[in-house]
Amino acid sequence: MFASVVLLINVWSCSNRDMEYPSDNLTGELKANPVFDWSTTRMVVIEITALELPVEISRKLTLSTDDGNVFYAGTQKMNKDFRLSLQLPNHSQSVTMKYGAIEKTVELEGSTLVFDYLPNNEDNKIQ
Repeated sequence: MFASVVLLINVWSCSNRDMEYPSDNLTGELKANPVFDWSTTRMVVIEITALELPVEISRKLTLSTDDGNVFYAGTQKMNKDFRLSLQLPNHSQSVTMKYGAIEKTVELEGSTLVFDYLPNNEDNKIQ
């Protein structure tokens, strides 16, 4: 008997009598600012300026975002310019370049990031 009372209450409470139906004409109710950018990525160009050297030096080049995601890894010659165009997530704030023992970070403030191979260590030795 108790089960049938509960069932009756459930059926009665789920009836269509209390439902409100939205109007079919919803056009023009939601508007986004025309200058709003819906993209979740941005185009970035990374350039690394070559050094003129009497010998050829090659090392592993790694490029990563500030959250540690590596988006490029490969062998690069220090006497060759490097250029890479890619889409990075909007939430990325910087890019880190690792070339052998050289590590440099540049903030994402524009669409072009420029790095060089000059070492940051005090004795200016390339490792």
